[in-house]
Amino acid sequence: MNISENITELEDNMIDEDIEDIIYGNNEYNLEYDINEARVLYNGEVGCIDWNDETDSMMVIWDDMVITINNKEVPIEYDDINLFTPCINRFENDKNNKKRENIIIAIINKQIIECWYIEDKWKTLKDKLYGFLDYNKPSEYESIECILKAGRMFNYDFDIIYKTSVGDIIEHYEFKFNAHCVTGLPQFLSLPSRFNTNYAEFFYDNYLSQIKDLYNIDMISKEVYLSSVYKINYNVNPFFDNIYTYENGESLGFPLKKKKEIVDKSIHNYLIKLTNTQGDLLNYYSLNDDILNEHFVNKLKEKFIKTQSNKKYMCFHNGEFHFDEIKLNELFITKDKFRLKSGNHGLFNTLIFYNDYSEIHMLLRWRNHAGILNPAWQISIKRLT
Repeated sequence: MNISENITELEDNMIDEDIEDIIYGNNEYNLEYDINEARVLYNGEVGCIDWNDETDSMMVIWDDMVITINNKEVPIEYDDINLFTPCINRFENDKNNKKRENIIIAIINKQIIECWYIEDKWKTLKDKLYGFLDYNKPSEYESIECILKAGRMFNYDFDIIYKTSVGDIIEHYEFKFNAHCVTGLPQFLSLPSRFNTNYAEFFYDNYLSQIKDLYNIDMISKEVYLSSVYKINYNVNPFFDNIYTYENGESLGFPLKKKKEIVDKSIHNYLIKLTNTQGDLLNYYSLNDDILNEHFVNKLKEKFIKTQSNKKYMCFHNGEFHFDEIKLNELFITKDKFRLKSGNHGLFNTLIFYNDYSEIHMLLRWRNHAGILNPAWQISIKRLT
């Protein structure tokens, strides 16, 4: 069915004005209308006509698609465009963020079916993304390509490759959703606490027996504990699995609040000892003797340089893309400029290094439920200028 036949069909059958708008308003896509099946056709792609309660109008829902990223098949659903709105289930944040990154890659690499851009949300995202890439271009270019680089081997999400007449220019980008700059991020870097200290050993020696008593379980050996506490699966050992399973069990008297109090106190006391004590406890519990000595500071600065040098941030907030990057002078730290910050109930939980440009906040916390698995530094930056 061609467009002229389509128009006649619409006139003869007095089709809803919203459907006419779909056909007439988007005729540059050479759309066809199948009146018998209430669907729109575009180059073999099928779109079903449905009602949009949000806009109180007719809309076309296109079939989902599968693209290839790094030699893997990746599904993209037409409704995934809604993942770029702020009201999304935070419990699936990692999964949704992966989908957002896949969409960005697909748009840049022209893997999205053209007819999807009939939908205003898809077209707007495409236009905003290309506007961002063009505005922040390193030089004039002929085309752009995007390659996924996320994973433990990389400190960023993807390479944006600007193809020029004299060669490729590669920019390393990390995507951040619902933030307009890096200072709005809960972290720009996360490191296990064993990176520079042994808080886990301190916790075992001074507080784990209290956790054990709360949950009425047998004590785990120190060797097994330290080899398991940085894992991500609670079933790595029955000790962790029991605490996780009965974390706030009624039969145990709802121990969750008490467990958190024990953990908060352990972090508070550990930070005080690490920043105030110059004797045995530091030498015993810190892998580098003193958290504020030159060795620790230099190691941390090396990590900052390795993870942040030549990295740019593609932030997305309220429908707009924003550019940011962390300058090395913002990451400059010394063993003499620091302070502790309190959190819950006035207890210290954050070590802050500061310079003339920024503050580096190192929050000591547990990634996988307080007092169970993965003690870590959650590192963020607050700009002063």
